[in-house]
Amino acid sequence: MLSLQQPSPLGVIRNLKDSGEIISQPHAPSPTALRLREFLKKEHLNDGLSATVFRLLKWADTLDTTASEIARIPTEADSVELIAEALLGSAGGIERQLLLKSVQEALYYCIDFASNLTGPQITVRLKRFLSQHGRVPLVERFLSLYFFNAVWFHTAESFRGEMITMDVLEHDQQQIENICHEAIVAVYQDIQMFDARTAQKLIDEIEQRLRTIINFEQ
Repeated sequence: MLSLQQPSPLGVIRNLKDSGEIISQPHAPSPTALRLREFLKKEHLNDGLSATVFRLLKWADTLDTTASEIARIPTEADSVELIAEALLGSAGGIERQLLLKSVQEALYYCIDFASNLTGPQITVRLKRFLSQHGRVPLVERFLSLYFFNAVWFHTAESFRGEMITMDVLEHDQQQIENICHEAIVAVYQDIQMFDARTAQKLIDEIEQRLRTIINFEQ
């Protein structure tokens, strides 16, 4: 399993405009903007991410029919990990580990971070979450987690040696979540029918929006 040196996300994602924390000093790039800029400069968001988004949405829409499969997961197994594994498709290497970590964390968010649940118990909590909130918050949470995990992992070497406290880490994490939330909400509302093509369109537009946001801090 991939080990990234950061805690799980804390709290619900706040809207970028409400937080007012992303672009506080236009003349001085924030550490978050520097990390995002470094990540987007050398990393390309590949098909594994859009494919996982598409699978996650399709799975959420068909949870009623897949509930029996979840219920058959042995009680001694890690149900959340097995569910996440099934949503990853053919992604491999570090990309697969980042996707797996992010999907698992998104699912734990939906079930209130409860552990050691049986398959049926997980199904009940997931259905309750989707009934109350819909599938968009699930996608928002997954993509925010993915971007944070990927940015932190791929820029670790470039920023090695910097003094990182827990407060700095949590603030950096929240900023990336807010940026992703703002981008996802703006892009997702324009999509009427979701398929593999529009999943890639969503990722492409989020990436472009992230580039636009960080350029304001140059």
